[in-house]
Amino acid sequence: MSTPSAFDRFKRWLRGSVMLRILGIAILILLLMIPTGEIRSLIYERESLRESAESEISSTWGGDQTLTGPVLTVPYVESYKDAEGNVRIRTEFAHFLPDSVKADVSLSPERRHRGIYEAVLYRGSFSVTGAFPFPDLAELNLPEEDMRWDEAFVSVGITDVRGIEEQVILQWKDQSLAFSPGMKDPDLMAGGISLGLSLDAADKAEIPFQFDLQLKGSNRLYFSPLGKITQIHMDAPWAAPKFAGSFLPKQHDIQPGAFSAQWEVLHLNRSFPQSWTGSGRVEFANSYNFGVDLLIPVDHYRKTTRSVKYGLMLISLTFLIFFFVEIMYRQRIHPISYLLVGLALVIFYALLLSLSEHIAFGWAFLVGAVAVIGLITVYSRSVLQSQRLTLVLAGLLVLMFGFNFALLQLQDFALLIGTLGLFVVLAAVMLVSRRIDWYGYARAAEEDSGE
Repeated sequence: MSTPSAFDRFKRWLRGSVMLRILGIAILILLLMIPTGEIRSLIYERESLRESAESEISSTWGGDQTLTGPVLTVPYVESYKDAEGNVRIRTEFAHFLPDSVKADVSLSPERRHRGIYEAVLYRGSFSVTGAFPFPDLAELNLPEEDMRWDEAFVSVGITDVRGIEEQVILQWKDQSLAFSPGMKDPDLMAGGISLGLSLDAADKAEIPFQFDLQLKGSNRLYFSPLGKITQIHMDAPWAAPKFAGSFLPKQHDIQPGAFSAQWEVLHLNRSFPQSWTGSGRVEFANSYNFGVDLLIPVDHYRKTTRSVKYGLMLISLTFLIFFFVEIMYRQRIHPISYLLVGLALVIFYALLLSLSEHIAFGWAFLVGAVAVIGLITVYSRSVLQSQRLTLVLAGLLVLMFGFNFALLQLQDFALLIGTLGLFVVLAAVMLVSRRIDWYGYARAAEEDSGE
């Protein structure tokens, strides 16, 4: 019998090396992460298309709305010296916030579709009441004779004025005044409505106000807490509100098809005063905005993204099953078979993404999982040449897909359950492999190769 050459011995070592097979499997897994990453990019692309569709719908209806105000502004004259020492006069503004603002808001949300995408729109009916104290000039160190009481004006900030559906009338004491578009002081707010009025300097009494507003918007509605006491009551027939911003509701009630909420914010809860001078915008109030986001109950893109994050685990565990079949049953599986099975698992995420755009996410996951498990099972029957091993593989795939789906349903406990699941898998691998003679397997593989 001839002595095997060095090249023959090297080929036998390649066939029998366990570490080399593990390295090859690891390289295949890393290569499969490339199409998995492309699936994730596709998800972001589809999500961007949805956001574009939402923006297109909102652009013809009304965007996110934030209601700010009202703010009372009184112009005054101020003397100053220019660079040449000449005394000149300029007009400045003193701004005053109300003691109380109370808004009763009734929202009527609806869904609008653009192709397969949808956006949440709403009509809002606002009844706003409150009262201004008569401007306290001593607090701002302003002389009364410099004030232009007959040029005062009230401003209400509205993010997207295209959503205003009816003329807005302000009840100011015993007067009815109609708002005009735009700001009389453009530096006060980015957009909204305002009106001019005349204050009686001799009457220092509190000034009550009231106005009704019919406003359209989309996705979210926020408020700026400008009153010493700001109270907002809101109700809507919507099942999935997200209370957001700097303040949560003092009380809320969420029913299967509707919600109601009550906010109460004090001026002590924010860091800006009730009056100031200058032309600066009230942007300092934006960091204290609060309100509600009208969410679409099922966001399949977010769930699909979370599912893709488990792709590495799913592919690795499937390859681990094939690897142990090779070791324990001495069935050689070609790297091409590993690659084809891995590609089938990657295709699952593409199926999940495309199906979830048309049917519920749970059904999309079920259809995609059944299709992929069926495909791998049929293919593995010819590779493994054993019905029993094929059924065991199918059962393990069902367990892994079921575990993946269970993790997607969890929010607070996903990390805990996922970690415990991986611990159980590691324990099972250690239990199954504790009696494997890895060196013996390598020698047997070399002998089989020599024969």
